[in-house]
Amino acid sequence: TVEDYPWMKDRPDELAYYEEQFQRAKALNEKYEDAVTFDPYGPDMAEWYTKVGVVLSTSDHESFHLTIADGAASGARPLCLSWPGADLIYPREWLYASTEDMVNALTSEPAPDTENFRAYAEEKFDQLNVIDSLLSTINGNATR
Repeated sequence: TVEDYPWMKDRPDELAYYEEQFQRAKALNEKYEDAVTFDPYGPDMAEWYTKVGVVLSTSDHESFHLTIADGAASGARPLCLSWPGADLIYPREWLYASTEDMVNALTSEPAPDTENFRAYAEEKFDQLNVIDSLLSTINGNATR
């Protein structure tokens, strides 16, 4: 509602779309208990991600799609639209051409080993590994 997102009051089309999706989610919860969870804002995202089994990024306008990396680090299954350059950041197995492909993967493929998600996130995104890689590149010792 606009009370939750006051900055949307000047975006009536977006607010109407949001309200429509909110009502759809509420209807799902009536049909399927706890199909959608509404959590309040909170400062501890690492803890929050431990309650999530799947993370989706359906946007093609974000710069880095951090939800995918954060979710993978927690062991959640990452699914991301294959926007230009996504394959330079994330494994192709995490990337999908459409939301329909994501749905098909979630409903027809067996659940993958979450430890692989954690391992990839640690190797590629852990602060110490990133700093080591940056220093290596700056010093001219890059392996790529």
